[in-house]
This record gives sequence, C-alpha cells and structure tokens, in this order.
Amino acid sequence: MVAFVKFLPILVQIYAVYGDYYTPSEEVGEELKRYDPSTDSRYPFELGLGRYYQGDIMLVPPEGRNKDGRVSVPDSLTSYIWPNGTVPYEIAGNFTPSELRTIQNAMRMFRRYTCVRFIPKTANDPLFVSIVNNNTGCYSYIGRQQNNMYNLINLQTPQCLMAVGTPVHEMMHALGFYHEFVRPDRDDWITINRSALLPELQTDEIYDNNFRKLRFEPMTFGLRIEYGSFQVN
Repeated sequence: MVAFVKFLPILVQIYAVYGDYYTPSEEVGEELKRYDPSTDSRYPFELGLGRYYQGDIMLVPPEGRNKDGRVSVPDSLTSYIWPNGTVPYEIAGNFTPSELRTIQNAMRMFRRYTCVRFIPKTANDPLFVSIVNNNTGCYSYIGRQQNNMYNLINLQTPQCLMAVGTPVHEMMHALGFYHEFVRPDRDDWITINRSALLPELQTDEIYDNNFRKLRFEPMTFGLRIEYGSFQVN
C-alpha cells in the first residue's frame, strides 16, 4: 500500500514550471542502469529528479497541452479524467514474462483496492495508455491526454519493475495524481530537507520547480463534506 499514499489528488496548478521537463532523458536511463537497491536508498522513479518534473513526471509540451495550458488535472476538465475509472492500455514495450506479471500485479492492486480498472484496449478506444520500456527511466504523463503520444508510461527494465510499487506509482500519475510532498498543507506535517538532496539538486531553481507547494480546489461533487467525519490514509 505504500505506493498509494504519496500522491496529491485532483488539483489546479497555479504557478509556471520552468526548465525542460518535456523530453525523455537517456542520461536518466544510463544512471538507472547502474541502480542497485541494496546500496541506493532511493526508489527507481526518484532518479529522474532534476530532469523530470518532481522526479518522474513528464510534462506535455506547451503546444501539445489542452487548450487552457494547464499541466494538472482540474475537476472541471473531465477530458483529463479517464471516464468511469476505466483506463484502456496497450503493452508496447518488450517485456519478459516476469516483468509482464509485475505490471499485471500492479493493475490488480487497483482492482482490489479501488474502482479503477485497467483493461486491454480495443478498436473502439481512441485514447489509451501505452506502456513501454525505453531506456529513459521511470516516468508517466499526467492524466488522460487528447493526444495518445502523451498517454504513456515508461518502465525501463529491469529497474522499474524490480517491485510492484514502481508501476503502481506511475499508473497513479497516469490517472492524474501528483506527489503528496507538494500538497498545500505539506508544511503542517513535514519539512523538506534540501541538504539531503545531491549537491547539484539543491539549487533554488530545482527546488522551486519540483518542491513548491501546489494550490488546489478539492472535489466535492456539489456535496457538503463534514471533514471531521472521515480519515484519509
């Protein structure tokens, strides 16, 4: 369940993001090839920090975004949300049988714990997620895009499929989730220790682009919510 607690639900992003977070990086892929979980405390999807937005999110280039230019998933733009919680997908990478089982196990976690369903695409599905394994790290675009070029999850093998948590994590992004370390109330609970980052990642630009808190409008679906009546894990 660890993979499910690191995300911020549907939100509206307010500030601009600068830098090249639009291009897959072979440098990330080369670094990931040297990844050893026995000596590296990071998760595989964290190795993209500084090259991918928040470490493992690929942004849609400005000319390829939906009309309002946002890179987040506001609840008013239903085109960003997979209808009925159903995500058609195709396996477009060259995965081993063991790696395919890991991907399927990740999808089963959604079926077991949520109402989300990943289903093989058919000819009647114009929009679908492609799952590939290019040597450019672990990443996903955010939400349902109107151009299938940006409905993509990359799981470099074998590193991104050493455990089920990484594909679950990237599938959460494909559903439209950001990380919880940028949620608006973050500072009420945690402190970002910039000194724990690699020296080259401690710059103001990296911090502002990747760790700045986001503002969001919670989805209530028109209902009155008594926040003291439930708990979010």
